[in-house]
Amino acid sequence: MKELISAKEKARILKQCKKDAKEVSNADLIKLGKASAKKYPIFKESTNFLSGYKTFDRDELVDAVAHVCVMSDVYAAMIENSPELRDAQQMAKDHPDTFQAPSKEELDSLKIGSIVKVCAGGERFWTIIDSISGDDIVATVDNVLVFQKDFNVGDAIQFQKKHIFDINELSV
Repeated sequence: MKELISAKEKARILKQCKKDAKEVSNADLIKLGKASAKKYPIFKESTNFLSGYKTFDRDELVDAVAHVCVMSDVYAAMIENSPELRDAQQMAKDHPDTFQAPSKEELDSLKIGSIVKVCAGGERFWTIIDSISGDDIVATVDNVLVFQKDFNVGDAIQFQKKHIFDINELSV
């Protein structure tokens, strides 16, 4: 299995996207950014954000489009390469006397920056939410994993609300 895109690789791709974007007209940059954002519903806000590009200076526009393009590529890699995550909601249904998962209300109150725990390969770990679209979440791994070698601190991970085992109350 291929590893997800690391923080270092994301930075390298972003730098290349910015370099390439500087050679493209504003109109073509907007088309590129919107096309990248429309590939995945989670980037709907990015498409709306790019609609206001006339208020950006050239450097801001290049930066915004480069980020959207990189994130859509990162998201595509995450979908393709993510190891299976455990469904916390199903575990709570299967073991109601011994296991609790966050309620629908708690999950619906999540926001960018919230810290949540997920589980892959039997190891639970904390993540910081980067974006939310419906039940889909993109987050950054926030602690060192001991057994699960598919993720490193700073890696992006995609999951759904059903995969959340715990919510750090201080982050909500």
